Amino acid sequence: MKKIDMLEIDDCKLFDDIINAKNALNIHKDEVKSQYKHYQDNFASLEKVKADQNLETIKDELINCYENPTNPFKFAKNTLWDKFKEQRDDDKCPYCMIENARELDHYFSKTNYPEYSVFIPNPMPCCSICNREKGDRIIKNNQRQYINFYHDNIPDYQFLFVEFTWASDGIPESKVYLMFPKTDTSEIKNTNANAHRSIRLWIFCLSIGQLKCR
Repeated sequence: MKKIDMLEIDDCKLFDDIINAKNALNIHKDEVKSQYKHYQDNFASLEKVKADQNLETIKDELINCYENPTNPFKFAKNTLWDKFKEQRDDDKCPYCMIENARELDHYFSKTNYPEYSVFIPNPMPCCSICNREKGDRIIKNNQRQYINFYHDNIPDYQFLFVEFTWASDGIPESKVYLMFPKTDTSEIKNTNANAHRSIRLWIFCLSIGQLKCR
C-alpha cells in the first residue's frame, strides 16, 4: 500500500463549469459547494463526513455529471490520472499493489454521497477487483472501513506479513498478520485489523490467486 498525492484544483470552479448548462443543478450549487467545504474541513477525520439528504432530489443529475462527463470534468479526470502515473514507478492499485489501476473508486460512493460524484478529492485510482469488493459502505459504527490514500499516513516500511505452513493433510495454509514498531502512529496500526477492510482487500486478492510470483 502506498500513499498517493491528491490532485489540487479549484473544485468549486470545476463544478460551475460542469453545471453551466444544467438548470436543476444551478439551483442547488451553493448546497453542493457547502458539502465540498464540509469534506475539505474533515480531511483529517473523514468518518465525520455526512451526506446532505436535501440533495437526494437531484441525486440522478449529480451522478450523471460523472457518468456522462462534460469537457471540463474529462480534463480534470485526465489530469488526475496523469498525476497518479507521474508519482509512481508503476500504475499498481494502491489498495492491493497487485493489479493495475484502471478505474476510479469513489471513496464516498456516488450512490450514498452523490454530491461528491465529481469532487476531485473523492475518486481515486484503483483496480477493478478492489473497486468491486470495496462496495458502497464506508462507515460502520462511526468508524471508517477503508484507508484513504490521499489523507491517511501509510507506513513506508513492510507491515503486512504472510506465513505459509503445511497442514497434516498436505494442504497449504496461510496466516496474514500486521506488525508495527511501538512508535508507529499510522491510521493502519490504530485500526482493528480484523475489521479493516482495506487489509481484507489485499487478502481477497491473495485468496483468488491474484498474487503473482516475482
